[in-house]
Amino acid sequence: MEIRTPNSEDPRQGVNAFSRLQEVLDAVDRWADQDDLLCSVNWVSAGVNPIVLPERAVAEGTVWFRHGTVAEVYRSLDRAALRAGALSTERFGVQSNPAEIPPDHPLVTATTRAIAAETGTTPGVYPAHVASDIRFPIRCLGASTVGFGALAGNFYGPNEWVDWRDMHRATRAIIRIVSDWADRAASGHPWPRIDFDHADEVGRP
Repeated sequence: MEIRTPNSEDPRQGVNAFSRLQEVLDAVDRWADQDDLLCSVNWVSAGVNPIVLPERAVAEGTVWFRHGTVAEVYRSLDRAALRAGALSTERFGVQSNPAEIPPDHPLVTATTRAIAAETGTTPGVYPAHVASDIRFPIRCLGASTVGFGALAGNFYGPNEWVDWRDMHRATRAIIRIVSDWADRAASGHPWPRIDFDHADEVGRP
Protein backbone atom coordinates (compact mmCIF):
# COMPACT_ATOMS: atom_id res chain seq x y z
CA MET A 1 0.00 0.00 0.00
CA GLU A 2 1.26 3.47 -0.94
CA ILE A 3 0.32 6.52 1.09
CA ARG A 4 0.20 9.70 -0.96
CA THR A 5 -0.15 13.28 0.19
CA PRO A 6 -0.71 16.49 -1.79
CA ASN A 7 3.03 17.10 -1.46
CA SER A 8 3.96 13.85 -3.25
CA GLU A 9 1.11 13.62 -5.78
CA ASP A 10 1.96 13.76 -9.49
CA PRO A 11 0.83 17.25 -10.59
CA ARG A 12 -0.09 15.89 -14.01
CA GLN A 13 -2.93 13.97 -12.38
CA GLY A 14 -4.59 17.16 -11.14
CA VAL A 15 -5.74 20.51 -12.44
CA ASN A 16 -3.34 23.38 -11.93
CA ALA A 17 -5.47 26.44 -11.27
CA PHE A 18 -2.62 28.76 -12.23
CA SER A 19 -2.26 27.09 -15.64
CA ARG A 20 -6.00 27.49 -16.19
CA LEU A 21 -5.71 31.14 -15.16
CA GLN A 22 -3.01 31.67 -17.78
CA GLU A 23 -5.39 30.30 -20.40
CA VAL A 24 -8.08 32.72 -19.24
CA LEU A 25 -5.67 35.67 -19.33
CA ASP A 26 -4.56 34.73 -22.84
CA ALA A 27 -8.20 34.70 -23.92
CA VAL A 28 -8.77 38.10 -22.29
CA ASP A 29 -5.74 39.49 -24.15
CA ARG A 30 -7.18 38.25 -27.45
CA TRP A 31 -10.55 39.80 -26.55
CA ALA A 32 -8.88 43.13 -25.78
CA ASP A 33 -6.95 43.11 -29.06
CA GLN A 34 -10.10 42.45 -31.08
CA ASP A 35 -12.04 45.25 -29.40
CA ASP A 36 -9.18 47.81 -29.45
CA LEU A 37 -8.89 47.82 -25.65
CA LEU A 38 -5.88 47.97 -23.36
CA CYS A 39 -5.83 45.32 -20.64
CA SER A 40 -3.19 45.16 -17.89
CA VAL A 41 -2.96 42.33 -15.32
CA ASN A 42 -1.48 43.91 -12.20
CA TRP A 43 -1.88 41.28 -9.45
CA VAL A 44 -1.99 37.47 -9.42
CA SER A 45 -2.41 35.02 -6.53
CA ALA A 46 -2.33 31.21 -6.71
CA GLY A 47 -1.69 28.32 -4.31
CA VAL A 48 -0.68 28.19 -0.65
CA ASN A 49 2.96 27.03 -0.87
CA PRO A 50 5.49 26.07 -3.55
CA ILE A 51 5.05 22.28 -3.32
CA VAL A 52 1.26 21.95 -3.38
CA LEU A 53 -0.71 22.12 -6.63
CA PRO A 54 -2.76 25.35 -6.57
CA GLU A 55 -6.50 24.74 -6.42
CA ARG A 56 -7.43 28.41 -6.78
CA ALA A 57 -5.94 31.26 -8.81
CA VAL A 58 -7.06 34.90 -8.96
CA ALA A 59 -5.97 37.79 -11.14
CA GLU A 60 -6.81 41.49 -10.91
CA GLY A 61 -6.16 44.19 -13.44
CA THR A 62 -7.35 47.20 -15.33
CA VAL A 63 -9.04 47.78 -18.68
CA TRP A 64 -8.79 51.08 -20.54
CA PHE A 65 -11.33 51.78 -23.25
CA ARG A 66 -12.42 54.74 -25.38
CA HIS A 67 -15.85 53.63 -26.58
CA GLY A 68 -18.90 52.22 -24.83
CA THR A 69 -19.56 52.13 -21.10
CA VAL A 70 -18.17 50.28 -18.08
CA ALA A 71 -21.22 48.01 -18.06
CA GLU A 72 -20.90 47.14 -21.74
CA VAL A 73 -17.17 46.46 -21.58
CA TYR A 74 -17.52 44.39 -18.40
CA ARG A 75 -20.26 42.22 -19.91
CA SER A 76 -18.05 41.52 -22.91
CA LEU A 77 -15.02 40.78 -20.70
CA ASP A 78 -17.10 38.48 -18.49
CA ARG A 79 -18.25 36.44 -21.51
CA ALA A 80 -14.69 36.08 -22.83
CA ALA A 81 -13.31 34.98 -19.43
CA LEU A 82 -16.09 32.49 -18.70
CA ARG A 83 -15.77 30.92 -22.16
CA ALA A 84 -12.05 30.43 -21.47
CA GLY A 85 -12.73 28.58 -18.21
CA ALA A 86 -12.97 31.22 -15.48
CA LEU A 87 -15.37 30.35 -12.66
CA SER A 88 -16.40 33.96 -12.10
CA THR A 89 -15.47 37.60 -12.67
CA GLU A 90 -16.09 40.70 -10.59
CA ARG A 91 -16.05 44.47 -11.08
CA PHE A 92 -14.26 46.47 -8.39
CA GLY A 93 -12.29 49.63 -7.79
CA VAL A 94 -12.49 52.91 -9.67
CA GLN A 95 -14.80 52.73 -12.68
CA SER A 96 -15.41 55.53 -15.14
CA ASN A 97 -16.83 55.88 -18.62
CA PRO A 98 -14.56 57.57 -21.16
CA ALA A 99 -15.28 60.75 -23.05
CA GLU A 100 -13.76 62.45 -26.04
CA ILE A 101 -14.71 64.92 -28.73
CA PRO A 102 -13.90 64.42 -32.44
CA PRO A 103 -10.36 65.47 -33.38
CA ASP A 104 -11.77 67.75 -36.08
CA HIS A 105 -14.15 69.51 -33.68
CA PRO A 106 -13.85 73.34 -33.89
CA LEU A 107 -12.81 73.50 -30.22
CA VAL A 108 -9.90 71.11 -30.88
CA THR A 109 -8.89 73.15 -33.90
CA ALA A 110 -9.08 76.43 -31.98
CA THR A 111 -7.16 75.00 -29.01
CA THR A 112 -4.44 73.54 -31.21
CA ARG A 113 -4.08 76.83 -33.06
CA ALA A 114 -3.98 78.87 -29.84
CA ILE A 115 -1.33 76.70 -28.15
CA ALA A 116 0.79 76.60 -31.30
CA ALA A 117 0.61 80.41 -31.56
CA GLU A 118 1.82 80.86 -27.95
CA THR A 119 4.42 78.08 -27.77
CA GLY A 120 5.53 77.55 -31.35
CA THR A 121 4.71 73.85 -30.98
CA THR A 122 1.62 72.01 -32.22
CA PRO A 123 0.23 69.95 -29.31
CA GLY A 124 -0.62 66.28 -29.60
CA VAL A 125 -4.15 65.06 -28.93
CA TYR A 126 -4.81 62.66 -26.05
CA PRO A 127 -8.38 61.33 -26.33
CA ALA A 128 -8.55 58.74 -23.51
CA HIS A 129 -9.94 60.87 -20.69
CA VAL A 130 -11.08 58.19 -18.24
CA ALA A 131 -10.08 60.03 -15.06
CA SER A 132 -10.02 63.71 -16.03
CA ASP A 133 -12.89 65.91 -14.84
CA ILE A 134 -13.49 67.09 -18.39
CA ARG A 135 -15.50 63.89 -18.84
CA PHE A 136 -18.37 65.37 -16.86
CA PRO A 137 -19.39 68.26 -19.14
CA ILE A 138 -18.92 66.02 -22.18
CA ARG A 139 -20.94 63.05 -20.91
CA CYS A 140 -23.51 64.82 -18.75
CA LEU A 141 -24.11 67.98 -20.80
CA GLY A 142 -22.87 67.12 -24.27
CA ALA A 143 -20.58 70.16 -24.02
CA SER A 144 -17.39 70.14 -26.06
CA THR A 145 -14.43 70.21 -23.68
CA VAL A 146 -10.64 70.03 -23.85
CA GLY A 147 -7.93 70.02 -21.22
CA PHE A 148 -4.45 71.55 -21.18
CA GLY A 149 -2.29 73.37 -18.66
CA ALA A 150 1.01 74.93 -17.74
CA LEU A 151 4.23 73.05 -17.06
CA ALA A 152 4.08 71.79 -13.45
CA GLY A 153 5.21 68.95 -11.20
CA ASN A 154 5.14 67.17 -7.83
CA PHE A 155 1.36 67.07 -7.96
CA TYR A 156 -0.47 66.74 -4.62
CA GLY A 157 2.82 67.04 -2.74
CA PRO A 158 4.01 69.73 -0.31
CA ASN A 159 6.39 71.09 -2.96
CA GLU A 160 3.99 71.15 -5.90
CA TRP A 161 5.06 73.77 -8.41
CA VAL A 162 3.98 75.52 -11.63
CA ASP A 163 6.12 77.39 -14.13
CA TRP A 164 4.88 81.00 -14.05
CA ARG A 165 6.04 81.78 -17.59
CA ASP A 166 4.17 78.78 -18.92
CA MET A 167 1.14 79.78 -16.84
CA HIS A 168 1.14 83.10 -18.66
CA ARG A 169 1.34 81.31 -22.00
CA ALA A 170 -1.57 79.04 -21.01
CA THR A 171 -3.63 82.06 -19.99
CA ARG A 172 -2.97 83.77 -23.32
CA ALA A 173 -3.96 80.54 -25.11
CA ILE A 174 -7.26 80.49 -23.18
CA ILE A 175 -7.95 84.08 -24.26
CA ARG A 176 -7.39 83.10 -27.88
CA ILE A 177 -9.76 80.12 -27.53
CA VAL A 178 -12.50 82.17 -25.88
CA SER A 179 -12.16 84.84 -28.59
CA ASP A 180 -12.56 82.16 -31.26
CA TRP A 181 -15.66 80.82 -29.51
CA ALA A 182 -17.15 84.33 -29.20
CA ASP A 183 -16.55 85.05 -32.88
CA ARG A 184 -18.28 81.82 -33.92
CA ALA A 185 -21.22 82.39 -31.56
CA ALA A 186 -21.65 85.97 -32.76
CA SER A 187 -21.70 84.81 -36.38
CA GLY A 188 -24.38 82.22 -35.62
CA HIS A 189 -22.09 79.17 -35.80
CA PRO A 190 -21.54 78.01 -32.20
CA TRP A 191 -19.48 74.91 -31.51
CA PRO A 192 -21.58 71.73 -31.92
CA ARG A 193 -22.55 69.69 -28.90
CA ILE A 194 -21.42 66.11 -28.29
CA ASP A 195 -23.97 63.29 -28.48
CA PHE A 196 -23.67 59.99 -26.57
CA ASP A 197 -25.90 57.04 -27.39
CA HIS A 198 -25.67 54.84 -24.27
CA ALA A 199 -29.27 54.20 -23.31
CA ASP A 200 -28.42 52.10 -20.26
CA GLU A 201 -26.12 54.67 -18.68
CA VAL A 202 -27.25 58.05 -19.99
CA GLY A 203 -25.74 60.86 -17.97
CA ARG A 204 -23.52 58.60 -15.90
CA PRO A 205 -19.92 59.79 -15.83
